[in-house]
Amino acid sequence: TKSMHRVQNEIVREMKRTRRNEVDSDFAQAVDEKYTSRDIKDIRLLLLSPLDRLKDAGIVYEKEENDFFLTAFVYQKYLEYQFLNMLRKDTNGLDQVIDHMLEAIDWDSLPEMYIACLQYLKQEDNTAFAAHRLLKTVEQRGLPIERFQTVIMELWLKAALHGHVSEIVTEISTRKLLKWGLSLIKRLNEAEESEASFEVLNALIGAEAGNDPELNFLRGLYYMKVSELEKSEQDFQYCIENGDDILKKHATVQLSKTLRKNGMVEKAKKILNEYIEHSNEGTPFYADALIQRGLCKRSDKDYSEALKDYEHALSISQNNNDHYVTVYNMLGISTLKADLGMTDECERILLDVYKLAGKYGYIDFVADCLNGLSANFVRKGEYEKAISYAEQGMVIWKHSHYYAGQLVLLCTIMKALIKSGQKKKAWEYKKEADMLAPMIKEKVIEESYMETLALLETE
Repeated sequence: TKSMHRVQNEIVREMKRTRRNEVDSDFAQAVDEKYTSRDIKDIRLLLLSPLDRLKDAGIVYEKEENDFFLTAFVYQKYLEYQFLNMLRKDTNGLDQVIDHMLEAIDWDSLPEMYIACLQYLKQEDNTAFAAHRLLKTVEQRGLPIERFQTVIMELWLKAALHGHVSEIVTEISTRKLLKWGLSLIKRLNEAEESEASFEVLNALIGAEAGNDPELNFLRGLYYMKVSELEKSEQDFQYCIENGDDILKKHATVQLSKTLRKNGMVEKAKKILNEYIEHSNEGTPFYADALIQRGLCKRSDKDYSEALKDYEHALSISQNNNDHYVTVYNMLGISTLKADLGMTDECERILLDVYKLAGKYGYIDFVADCLNGLSANFVRKGEYEKAISYAEQGMVIWKHSHYYAGQLVLLCTIMKALIKSGQKKKAWEYKKEADMLAPMIKEKVIEESYMETLALLETE
């Protein structure tokens, strides 16, 4: 007990000398150096101390503006380093650390500390196994599994990126954690790791993990992104037949988008007309349906009617503060303005959308803006600007593996080079475009590619 109090009091004194701006850089290193030689029994006593003793010792939440030293964050730093030291001294490793972590933490008061205690797990080669071991221990001790979702997700995320998908899927299926699986897929998509996301998706569907149509919906979106439009159509049809009411509506609108991209504009428009006719502004995805119908009308060169749908959708999304749909819609309006030869108006809209997309973190829409701006500068004869914007967009779409977008931008770059008298350089970009073209099934992009090739041959 004396040893425990001595360690606690030394920590408190160390903390009192440390201000907030020193926590990250100085404190952890100082504590590590000071306590590396500490007997492991002292550390165990500290970690197994009741929370009230820690409070008595001053290790509590203190959030004064200029006096930020007795915080759970600082204590986390201490725990993290001491657990690493414990691993160096004791070869029992994984089991010992997890056991001490579970016994040491007061879950009602300091639930976030387990993250610091488990940092070393992320250093494992196979973090899927680390996640399995943690889940098994939690289950054996009867602890609420939901409290571990954050750290499990981090471990799964790393495991998925390193190819350990089968182990993750087995865990999800066995423990019926499908919602966690869906969260993992969304996290991978947010990290723009679409290929890893697709691998998890396909494995979950193959394992029949709950037979949840939402998995098919997410896969349909992936197939649409990589221009596997027939497969995308099949997944959305499955959602319409098997999903709940909300998912059916969402899948219907996405199906129309897939059909339009595949050149079946009339079929898409028929589905959208029926959807809009039997819906109202309060119906989910109503604004999305209007945008898709506007895009179909634009394909038919019915510009005035397309603009009506866009403007109707814009009023709905702005009233609902739906920034995502607003940005998507404004991109459609900018393209329509370009079709009508209103290049200055198109540029103004795109620059506004670019700011909005950046503000809300819509990275793909940022690339869409760069694409639109580059095409607009080609129309205006400002070829250097066109190439600069297109190359910026290429960086984003290469990172997200969006091949259709890459091909569009390559076509824009080649057109700008040809028109600016740099035909030889345009041929260099053609090599990359030729590699992407066979993968793209979207009719409009195929036509743009063929048009660019013809320009390259004739100019």
